[in-house]
Amino acid sequence: MKTKTVSELTKIPISTLRFYERQQLIPKRYISRDNNNYRVYAEEVVPYLKRLSMLASTGFTISDLQNLTSDAQNLTKEERITFTEEKIQEITAMQNDLESAKELLSKMVAESKKNDCVL
Repeated sequence: MKTKTVSELTKIPISTLRFYERQQLIPKRYISRDNNNYRVYAEEVVPYLKRLSMLASTGFTISDLQNLTSDAQNLTKEERITFTEEKIQEITAMQNDLESAKELLSKMVAESKKNDCVL
């Protein structure tokens, strides 16, 4: 599958796909080159890239994403599991903070409606 097709299916810009490749975020098993040296992606790359994009959109750094890829050479399997569990804890803490902020804003709106004042 050509780069343009992968970009359309994943909604990831071509420049980002190339960046991900340079950062070694796309395992080599998903990319090969044809006779003209164009990138050819395996179909299995689509769900992988969708997961990668979702993680990136939630604030994971490039380093975080590199640590999570199955081809990551810098962490053992156990270290990747520990890293992932720590990320889950961070996300849970963020969810709690967002819920607290939501409750506060709801109270502020309710008070403003009662007292006819500005937030």
